[in-house]
Amino acid sequence: MALPDSLSWAGQYLDVILRNDLLTAGALLIASVIGAKILYFIIMRYVTQLTKATKTTLDDELVAALQRPIYFLAITLGVYFSLLQVEVLLAYRELMRRILLIFLIILATYTVARLLVAVLGWYDKEVSQRTGTRVSEHFMPAIRKIIYIFIYALGFVFILDQLGVKVTALIASLGVVSLAVALALQDTLSNFFAGFYIMADKPFKPGDLVKLETGEEGVVSDIGWRSTRLKLGQNLLIVPNNKLSQSRIINYSLPIKEVTFSVGCATSYKNDLEKVEQVTLKVAREVLKAAGVRNFEPSFRFTGFGESNVMFSVVLMSGNGKDKGVLNHEFIKQLMKEFRKEGLEISLPVRRVYTSKG
Repeated sequence: MALPDSLSWAGQYLDVILRNDLLTAGALLIASVIGAKILYFIIMRYVTQLTKATKTTLDDELVAALQRPIYFLAITLGVYFSLLQVEVLLAYRELMRRILLIFLIILATYTVARLLVAVLGWYDKEVSQRTGTRVSEHFMPAIRKIIYIFIYALGFVFILDQLGVKVTALIASLGVVSLAVALALQDTLSNFFAGFYIMADKPFKPGDLVKLETGEEGVVSDIGWRSTRLKLGQNLLIVPNNKLSQSRIINYSLPIKEVTFSVGCATSYKNDLEKVEQVTLKVAREVLKAAGVRNFEPSFRFTGFGESNVMFSVVLMSGNGKDKGVLNHEFIKQLMKEFRKEGLEISLPVRRVYTSKG
């Protein structure tokens, strides 16, 4: 049975197209672009909707990181298979294959870097906030740069291998250079990792009142990648992280914000010690109600005999470490005022000297 003239003409036209390698290559290229756009649309429209329904945001970050690489992969493969349809280019098939591998290495490097950065971003936003190990904003840019440098350097080595360059000597040279750089930046790297350790271990955080082993006492202002800053009044004390991580530190803000501290005092041997205790506790309670923790009961203890006075101490509690100095100041001032009012004496240093007659 003979085909109608229109169908016969269409068949002949299709045969001409299939025999024309340029038209076939163009059709494959257009199809790959359309397919890449459809795939990108599916990911944007449906896959992202599925990931938003989950509890974690990690899958959202990973899908967002993979969108562009998948689109570029589809385009790259479409271009490669389109070029294979061109008869005049078949003699360069091996060259095209090598160029494709180079493009795939670049794309793989780009994809891995995006995935690692996405995981780091998810950890910083979700995990560190939930666990309280918030990584400082000073660390994330540095970590991202390190990841990019390492991943792209590795991709560069693979590209050189595809180009026929012997990379063994290059890798050995890079190892020597890396060792030299590490030795030159030993203090900087030590401070960086010490700062990361401080952020992870959380011995203190910004806003905490701490006392250093060397005696300085201040509020943590900022934890950077190289140093930590403490606010001492109107000034800043800048301490390298590696020194800080090896020091003994008193954190007055942990485990609770309220701070208990002892105030040392003295009274004359002439005074009635029972009255001294009563007056001191009375002043301590009044000061606590005005500037400290109202429901805290101060404690009083005689601690020893001095050269001129009987020594004693009082334990007080402030609402936070910042108010400790104010509370200590008010207590000493009010105690001196009350002692004078009650006729209680704090003696000046007295030393008796005995001489023998010659």
